[in-house]
This record gives sequence, C-alpha cells and structure tokens, in this order.
Amino acid sequence: MRKLKRKKNYTSYLVVASIFVFSIMGVGYAYLQETLTMNVHMSKVVPIVPKSFATDSWKVIAKAVKDGNTSVY
Repeated sequence: MRKLKRKKNYTSYLVVASIFVFSIMGVGYAYLQETLTMNVHMSKVVPIVPKSFATDSWKVIAKAVKDGNTSVY
C-alpha cells in the first residue's frame, strides 16, 4: 500500500504570524505617536511676558532683565 501524503495546514502559523506582526506594528505606531506628540509639545515656544515682580518666577525676571523689558518692575 502506498502512503498518502497529507497536506500541511499552515492556518495556525499564519494566524500566529499575523498577530505578531500586527502587535509589533501597534507598538511601533504608539511609539511614533508618543514621539511626535512630545516633539510638538517641546517645539511650542511660550512667550515669557513679565507681569509683576511679586508673581513672576526668577526665570521670567532674569529673561526680562536680559531683554531690557523691565518697565513693569
């Protein structure tokens, strides 16, 4: 008697590989999105406007003095 060759079923391998690929893509997308969000937040330049000597931080006061903007003090 001749042995019949059984065809291999690759469905389970395909499902596992697809899950792996999509999970890696999701992690990569999340990392990219977080990086872009962080870069956007870092690129926003907030103008430092002095308001009063009592409420301003030393950073604002120092910047105002360096820029010569001491009219409010």
